[in-house]
Amino acid sequence: MKTFFSKYLFAFFISVSAFLVPIKPYLLVVGLAIALDVIIAVAVAIKIKGKEGFQSKRLKDTIAKSIIYFTALLLARGIELAFGVEFVMKVVAGIMLATELRSIDEKYYKLYQKSLFGWMIDKLPNMNKQKNSHENK
Repeated sequence: MKTFFSKYLFAFFISVSAFLVPIKPYLLVVGLAIALDVIIAVAVAIKIKGKEGFQSKRLKDTIAKSIIYFTALLLARGIELAFGVEFVMKVVAGIMLATELRSIDEKYYKLYQKSLFGWMIDKLPNMNKQKNSHENK
């Protein structure tokens, strides 16, 4: 009986690992975006309202959002396996990442009164000019 249980338990863990390994990069990227969003949100709360502005109930929202995002990625993986398509997880992760990046940009604006991504976009043409000026020398 013990070998029967251990054999199927081992097979179960191998199956779960085979299911989760392809979504590991997506979980990491989305998780890092959520973590960066939380760090900037804490900095904004402390800057605007002082230490009293940091509230633990706001962190509960982040935990709920994380669970929803990770569950959606698991469902996307299941859809990919069930229907044999390969783009669902990329689309779902892209939407989540775009949402988090927009949230990070809004909080960065509150912190420094300038858009992080607007600043990057403004620098792109200048980077190209600097690259061309180095090539012409």
